[in-house]
Amino acid sequence: MYQLIYLSDARSGLTPSALQQIVERSRQRNRTANVTGVAVMHGGVVMQLLEGPEAAVRATYARIARDHRHGNIAIMLTRRCRTRSFPAHPMAFHHVDEDNRSSVQMTMNMLRARHAMRMRAVNIAS
Repeated sequence: MYQLIYLSDARSGLTPSALQQIVERSRQRNRTANVTGVAVMHGGVVMQLLEGPEAAVRATYARIARDHRHGNIAIMLTRRCRTRSFPAHPMAFHHVDEDNRSSVQMTMNMLRARHAMRMRAVNIAS
């Protein structure tokens, strides 16, 4: 198994009905590709974990990265794992509200900071 977590900025104008259509289409594609995971959206930021066979996860991410509805997309983490974290979910989806906003925002901020540090290290090494 392989896991990939990315962050992106959702482009403006994404209506709730359009978002629901994206989620349903993604679930269908993920079932076919044997990919599972979860997506969380808050304040225009999307964080998604994809998991499954490495080639399928990478192909799924490549398709997402080409999608014009995502901006500033960046991989935060990749790793091999023994088992899936979301085996029953071709794509669980959570739109964060005020009740659980702080813990999700803290996680997203931590991942963005980690990515920024990684990019600085790459620039220094170059």
